[in-house]
Amino acid sequence: MKNQSKTKCRYVIISLAVIFLVFSVTPMGQDFVDLIAESLDLQVNSEEEYPLNIYFLSVGKADAIVIACEDEYALLDSGTFDRSEEVEVVLRRLGIDKLKLAVASHPDSDHIGGFSRLLKSFAAEQFVQPNFPDQLVTDNAEQQQLETTLKELALPITKAQAGDKFQLGTATIEVLGPVEEYAETNNYSLVLKLQYKDFSALFCGDIEAQAEVDLLATDVDLRADCIKIAHHGSKTSSTAEFLSAVQAKYAVVSTGADSNKLPRSEVLKRIEALGAEIYRTDLDGKIQVSSNGEETIIKAGKAG
Repeated sequence: MKNQSKTKCRYVIISLAVIFLVFSVTPMGQDFVDLIAESLDLQVNSEEEYPLNIYFLSVGKADAIVIACEDEYALLDSGTFDRSEEVEVVLRRLGIDKLKLAVASHPDSDHIGGFSRLLKSFAAEQFVQPNFPDQLVTDNAEQQQLETTLKELALPITKAQAGDKFQLGTATIEVLGPVEEYAETNNYSLVLKLQYKDFSALFCGDIEAQAEVDLLATDVDLRADCIKIAHHGSKTSSTAEFLSAVQAKYAVVSTGADSNKLPRSEVLKRIEALGAEIYRTDLDGKIQVSSNGEETIIKAGKAG
């Protein structure tokens, strides 16, 4: 009887394996397999061991960054509107149903385009954006749509300035810039420094050389373990002087297929010259940076 039971068990296992293999090669089956793989890939390494997790999502030449610390969540930029569904899927797979902070680094479509959809799906306590002049966005359709959404949701808006600080769990996010007035939206990008115990990360939006020079002139402490490279690796940003002041161990470039061939080789060479490890969403997919405040680990996964 035991042998018969073992035989039946093996038969069932083999049959299920064959069915799964056949199912997995169908479009629906492949989606199912991808969902399982992505869900496993998105597991936080252990919230007790690594309470801080930063996810740089792969959404083309755009920024969408999820920051998680001790069951509090922030979404820094939202990517373009046409990729917002992908951002929503990631947020749900991470088990996020509400955001403590929704932050727009600056009002360009590849940074704010998805907010008008995502803010309707995920309750946010506060919306943060730079204190840019209204005339810079008079013809900006995405910003107008975002403002309409914020008004409909009655979501509190903070126009952040240098020196402002926000808490996410026990992590502190400080606004370092902009420190001057500018004629274009890129240089109005919020420059944010996250500090969690001994770990720090610098998020640079799309600032260009002039904003970098202005930040350096303030003598603010720009040093950070991890830097989100400005403007998708454009040659107009990431000067050698600025990168040297940051002294990052890890550099993340959020980019995708683009006619400008970003990130530019000269920028990558400047980063490499300082010995930083480079991660790119166009090549590495989603990038997860996890830290317990002393030890940091980085995981690169599939797109999304």
